[in-house]
Amino acid sequence: MYKQCYCEQQNSLDSFSCITCKRQNHWPCYDYQITDKQPLEQRCLDCIFQASNPFKQIEHYVRFNNKKSKIFQIGKTVQEQQFSFTFEVNKYYEDIKKNQIILSIFCIKMKEQKQLFVWPSTNIEILVNERYQIKYHETDFAYVSPNNIVNGQNRIQLIFKDKNEYNSLFGILLVKNIEWQEVKQQIMDADKDQIEQIITQQKVFYFDKINKPNENSEESIDVQVQSNLSINLLDPFTQQQLQLPARGKNCQHVNCFDLNTFLIFNSQPNKCRWTCPYCHLTTAYDQIQIDYLQVRLLQDIKIDHPNIYYKIQKVSLNQIFQYQINPKLQKKQMSRKQSILNSQNLTQLIKINSKALEFENNQIQFEIVELQKRNNYTSAYITFKSAKKLIQKIKQKELLKNNIVKDTSELVKYFCNLFDLKYYDKFSVFDSQVDLQYLESQQDFELICKAIYENTVSGLFIYFIRFVTPSIKSFAQAIMQFSSHLKLSFKLNYQKKMLELFLAASYDKNEKYSQGYNFKVICSLCKVTNDEYTNHIIYLSQKLRTIFYNLNASSLFIVRNCINLSHMFDQDFIYNKLREDQDIYESSVETIKEIYSAQILKENPNVSEILALILYLLYRKDKIYENIWNQFNDYNLGNVKKKFKNLEYQNDFCYL
Repeated sequence: MYKQCYCEQQNSLDSFSCITCKRQNHWPCYDYQITDKQPLEQRCLDCIFQASNPFKQIEHYVRFNNKKSKIFQIGKTVQEQQFSFTFEVNKYYEDIKKNQIILSIFCIKMKEQKQLFVWPSTNIEILVNERYQIKYHETDFAYVSPNNIVNGQNRIQLIFKDKNEYNSLFGILLVKNIEWQEVKQQIMDADKDQIEQIITQQKVFYFDKINKPNENSEESIDVQVQSNLSINLLDPFTQQQLQLPARGKNCQHVNCFDLNTFLIFNSQPNKCRWTCPYCHLTTAYDQIQIDYLQVRLLQDIKIDHPNIYYKIQKVSLNQIFQYQINPKLQKKQMSRKQSILNSQNLTQLIKINSKALEFENNQIQFEIVELQKRNNYTSAYITFKSAKKLIQKIKQKELLKNNIVKDTSELVKYFCNLFDLKYYDKFSVFDSQVDLQYLESQQDFELICKAIYENTVSGLFIYFIRFVTPSIKSFAQAIMQFSSHLKLSFKLNYQKKMLELFLAASYDKNEKYSQGYNFKVICSLCKVTNDEYTNHIIYLSQKLRTIFYNLNASSLFIVRNCINLSHMFDQDFIYNKLREDQDIYESSVETIKEIYSAQILKENPNVSEILALILYLLYRKDKIYENIWNQFNDYNLGNVKKKFKNLEYQNDFCYL
């Protein structure tokens, strides 16, 4: 048998296997005798330290010069008692002085079941080299300043000021700091290999709670109506909406705490350290599990209710895992949507062209008439939804001739003959206060592209082209021919309509690429010049500020916006040909500075977080941006690399 217990003895009698690392340890070394009732689950000393303070990584135990073992057992005392030890850290002295590692002292109470780590008394005096008194918190190590030790022999005195009723273990460690973000990543990584199994277990857990709510008196509070389960979406520490819901693996309640908040709260010693705020069970970091059903629930709420999601504090969940929000908030949102839909600008109506009834193919006329009868349309106006059904019918019944399908110019003519576009260039979504209010409420570039795709004539045109010939190159050709066919001339209005078309064409429901990437490629294929492209982005930033400057949106939208913007700012496609790296770099920096000027950041300091993330994403995307920070030295963004060092970047997807 290997020397696995801290005592470094090989005796295998009366031993236990640590529940975390599985190493063998001796019960007597943890103050349990053969006659004692031993716990079913026990951690070894190293794993107790790791669980109680994952923000400190153990590097090395410091041996005492005047003791045989690296750990010293201190028995119960009936009066004041003093212990003295000497030690050396010559090998690690320089690293300690540079604060790369920290000298830490522990005295841990044995047989402590309620807390992972606790000192046997709060009335212990620690002296280093006879003149430096070291303070400590009862749930954490005592940390020694580098200035208090010497390169050579050091002396430490442990003075129990009063009666000590507990046996304890005393020792010295060298530890490294671990950021809470790294601990969070460890928790997330622990689930990766069994994610499907965990989700299945959580579904069973919720199903049992919904169907057997009265078996647990604590959970009966969570029941709103029969077979519905109430879920609190607020973090119990901050009373803000959950970002990453989690709970202890042994917790029996559905309500979660926010993982980020919980880790930050426990990164500092406190009496309630690693205690669940709901059921008060000890919840070490390796016993935390993300609630993936609530993660999905929060994402659905943010997408379904983008303008009121932050007001939603509770939802009820039914037996098929569908959620319901507070009826008052639901009514408020429906009223808002209705007012938008009732406006003249987004009525979702389009007029069938009189020429459509003169098509050579009688079947098309028949489909139009049937559509009007079926939906009780009394005029030539139909909804976009009906227009899409008409397009589907035309495609499914092969009513388009082969020469039309193969020629985008013929497709454009066909669309213009099918629908009345007389006033198309007279109105833009960027001119309407109602439309802008609606688009701003989406708070997310991808949702804005989707809204324009679904709610505008420009979007209907892209839908038609996509339905017939689904390629991004076809979109670009069709957009250029569409603008030429309609003779869009007035410069400002032309820019607005082209921008509508670009945004609608950027929407990709299959999410193969980010919408920002699609936007850039479409602009390039449409031969948009560098100046025109920059003007498009600047105009967007002026009209749709939420995607450029808003930090009140959900973290999902903020990060996703930054991903899309980083693609749009990386102007490697503009001019429709390969360009010199220097040209791309300078053009990108110039555009970013135009939108995120020093003056804007001075007026809105928090926007610097968005700018910093965009720069970091550019840095990760292409080596030409490896020194982009130098262009923003006067912006005081801090160490951007360090700020986002825990960001996992995989092509178009980022995980914080």
